[in-house]
Amino acid sequence: MKWNRDCKSFPGIYPCHIMTSENYESCEECIFYEKVSKKILIIKLGAIGDVLRTTPILSVIRKKYGNSAKIVWLISEESKDLLKYNELIDEILVYNQDTILRLQQEKFDILYCPEISPPSTLVSNIIDAEEKIGFYFNKDSHPSYFNEEAKEYLDTVFSNKINMKTRKTYQEMLFKSLKLQYESWHKSKIIELIRKVKKETDYEILILGGKEEYDIKKEIIEILKKDNVEILQNDSNNTLREYASVISMCNILITNDSLALHLAIALNKRTIALFFCTPPWQIETYNIVKTISSKMLEKYFMDNGYYEDLVNSITAEEVFKEI
Repeated sequence: MKWNRDCKSFPGIYPCHIMTSENYESCEECIFYEKVSKKILIIKLGAIGDVLRTTPILSVIRKKYGNSAKIVWLISEESKDLLKYNELIDEILVYNQDTILRLQQEKFDILYCPEISPPSTLVSNIIDAEEKIGFYFNKDSHPSYFNEEAKEYLDTVFSNKINMKTRKTYQEMLFKSLKLQYESWHKSKIIELIRKVKKETDYEILILGGKEEYDIKKEIIEILKKDNVEILQNDSNNTLREYASVISMCNILITNDSLALHLAIALNKRTIALFFCTPPWQIETYNIVKTISSKMLEKYFMDNGYYEDLVNSITAEEVFKEI
């Protein structure tokens, strides 16, 4: 008999639903074999609200690794119903003694632990994974980070003063901590706007971003180069003061509701601010900020999810008119 133990549909402790429905005797007959490309574990055991606002990472992880990746989420008993019918999750594990015994023996390709508190960090210590991202329990009894990108979030936890200076949403810091791309405006719209500005004005274009935006900046620049559209970019390793100094050189800044917006206002820069799900009426414009709100803002108001229709809901033409 042949058994495809690395198939996404192979449960291991009973016949899979495909074999049963197709009346197969073994995996050798199956034409639906789908080999797992990456085995990914997410550990998020916290309060229900915290679990809910962490779920936007699922669509990005799925997009990054494809449908052949197997995504497993370790969750607390009280929160399991929240994820029960989520199509982006292949398996839900409830935190208990049996599950911990299993996880001590299991192998994963990638571990994501976005939580800084035990028992999540304690569990992340014992997971056998090729790559670990997020946080773990240090021997000094405090949380530490696996990857440098997660340091910023931990700094805000350790210091109220740093936290008060931070102008990033929880999702922005979460995505950065987990080395995931956080998109506020769809890159196709950014590319369309840049082409239009370069064609119809004499503006030079500078694309801003930090370490977490490095990949998407590079992608946008390479796409535009094919059309002989040259643009400038800032160093992704800028300090906060250096980043502010780059913004100070701009005539007009186009940004979402972010740190860049607040810096631009402080620097008295003419700014076009895009609002997708956060309230534009909470921003004091000082007669220098023009706000553009998504027509879907009410539908997705303060929603933590990532939605293609939402990030595409403000057109390049709308922004160009304001320029």
